[in-house]
Parts: sequence; structure tokens; C-alpha cells
Amino acid sequence: MQIEKSQNKSSPSPLKVRVGKGYALKFIILHGQRNAEFIQKQFPPLHRLLQWAIAIALAPEPSCDLIHSFNAIPVLTDRPYLITFEDFLPRVPEDHHIHWLESLLQKRLFRPQCVALIAMSEYARRQFLWQNRSFARLPLLEEKLHVIYPAKQLYRKSPKSISNKLRLIFSGNDYMRKGLPILLKAHKQLQKVGVPVQTTIVSSLNWNKQDYIRPPSKKYVKQQQALLSQDGIDVHPFVPYEHLMQLIEKADYLIFPTFHDTFGLVSLDALSCGTPVIATETCAQPEIVENGRCGYLLPFENDSNIGKWMWTYRNHDPGYLEAYDQTTTRLSEALVQRLILCWEERRNYKMLSEGALNQIKTKFNSDSARNKIEKLYELCRDAKK
Repeated sequence: MQIEKSQNKSSPSPLKVRVGKGYALKFIILHGQRNAEFIQKQFPPLHRLLQWAIAIALAPEPSCDLIHSFNAIPVLTDRPYLITFEDFLPRVPEDHHIHWLESLLQKRLFRPQCVALIAMSEYARRQFLWQNRSFARLPLLEEKLHVIYPAKQLYRKSPKSISNKLRLIFSGNDYMRKGLPILLKAHKQLQKVGVPVQTTIVSSLNWNKQDYIRPPSKKYVKQQQALLSQDGIDVHPFVPYEHLMQLIEKADYLIFPTFHDTFGLVSLDALSCGTPVIATETCAQPEIVENGRCGYLLPFENDSNIGKWMWTYRNHDPGYLEAYDQTTTRLSEALVQRLILCWEERRNYKMLSEGALNQIKTKFNSDSARNKIEKLYELCRDAKK
């Protein structure tokens, strides 16, 4: 569906837009829309009582003109709304799928009150279409569907030069899902072959038995954690966001060897610092990292329908731990080879750093995202009349 221009030349009053709170909103919603006045409050956290409630947002907000939610479908409201989503919508993923809830919420998305569905990536769009492929009114939902990438302001303006060491950084709390063992094994191998490597890890090192990518063996997890004691590795359990950005800017490469991420906003953080990204070629990462221009992609085994790891949501299947370990080993070897080339060809680093900054300027530009969302907000103004 093409976004139609409907803004009045007389500059109507700003729309009061109800949004939630959270780290992701500054990337996906809060871009300084000129036709919006944001009412930012946390939606009631019903999911703490009922796991399935993550799919809905209670929004009985009489003082707003429209609601812009993230992932959750607004209920108990007569206001028009938009939803920005990262993968499943309705949010009933495969590990806790509820058919009756999905069916009920699909019908709600079909109503005129739902003005637009904003996928964060082409990956999210594919996931949405695959999930709802049996819904009879899917073609009508597609008319509401848009792809608007998250956006980020530049953290620095000029490209960097590589340092006298190969400085790597990893950031992510769910470290087994985000592939930290891949980097730890690669660090060990790089030291063996004489590459001067320094690795910074920012992670609380969470290992949640409920995580859908979790390796099921506590013993295996402890074996991977033991690699943290290597020389040349610094671990920060937590740092404030500004400090994290400083660490990313000082690094030569962000290493993001994730098994599954709905987007991976830390990649945008890195690119905005002029720090190239080396990531797995899965989910939305191929849309973020252009191979050889602003970083590199590690070949990955994806399914053919959506573009995510073939073993996602299968951690109870026989052979899962073996598949996780084999994938970790294969990717660590690929990462070692890539980083050796990066070190040997470090004269090209400034070009990659410039490409990282240009990726933010062009593809993940805040002004562009703001303009697109402003036009959708005007459709909500029309929907109120």
C-alpha cells in the first residue's frame, strides 16, 4: 500500500500519540515527529501474570488521539492505532502458540481501527506473512503493511582508522543465543596464530532455561563460560548506555554472531560509531550489514521460508545440542578466517568505517523514518473523522 499524503497545508494541531516505554522506542518510534505530541507511559505489564498477555496492550487512554504500540495489539480502546512489530504479529510465537488468541487478534487487525502495521525489517514482514498465511483476509492485512527500518543518529561524523591491535567488542545479555561462544573460540584461535587481539564483552551472562535458543545442557554452558578467563578478554556485566557507545566506538569491529535476533539494534549502534559489524547471515542482519561495505556476514543455515536458523524453537528435539555445538564450531572457524583477513588487509579499514557511517545516513536515517511515520499518523487523523 502506498502511503498517501494527507497533511493539511494549514498545519493542524499535533496528534496526541500514546506510546509505551523501553530501550527500543528511540530506534523505532520516537523520531521527533512534527505532527505528534507523545504521551509516554508503560502499558500495564499483564504478561507478568499471563504469558500470553504479551500479545496485547491495555490502552483505555481517553486523552490520546491515536496509539502507536510495539508488538502488542491495543485493546479496550476506541482510538485508531498503529503497531510496529519485530517478528510475530499477533505475538504468539511457536514456543507458546495459542490458536484461539491468534485467531481473535487477527480479526482485530482486520478492523479499520488498525490503520497500519509497520514491520521493522523485510525479515519481520516475511515472518508476518508466513505466520498469517492461512488467514483468509491476509491480502487485506497486506494493504496495511509497511516496512520502516529502525533509525539512529550518527554518534560520530568521520570514519576511523584501525588501532595497533585488533579490538573486538560483543554486547548482549542472552549470550548463548547471541553466539558469544563463537567469539570466545575465535579469540583463542587468533591468539594461537599470532594476531594481537583484544576482546571486550558487555553482558550480564544470562542463561535462561526458558530461552528458545538455549542449549539444554548446564554442563555445556559452563564449558563455554570457562573460555571467558582467556588472556585479552575484558568482561563488563553492565555499563550505562553512553559508556557502551564509547566502548563500541573504541573497538575496531562489533562481533554479532547471533543464532537468532528479531533485529539486532546493537548493529545500528556500532554503525553509527563508524564501527563495522561482523554478523551471522540470518534474520535481519543481511539487511543491516552489507557484506564488504560496512562489515561482513558469516554464512548461516537458514530455513527457506523466513530466513532464520533451522533449529529455532527446536531445543527439545533430539540432536539440538549437537546442532548448536557444530554450528558454533563452524562459525568460529569462519570468524577466525574473516578476522585474519581483516587484520592482514587493515589498510582497507577506513573504507569499511566510512561505509558504516553511510549505512546510517542512507538506510537507517532518522529523518526518513520520521517522515514516513508522520504520513501514517495523518491517516489516523483521517480515521478519527
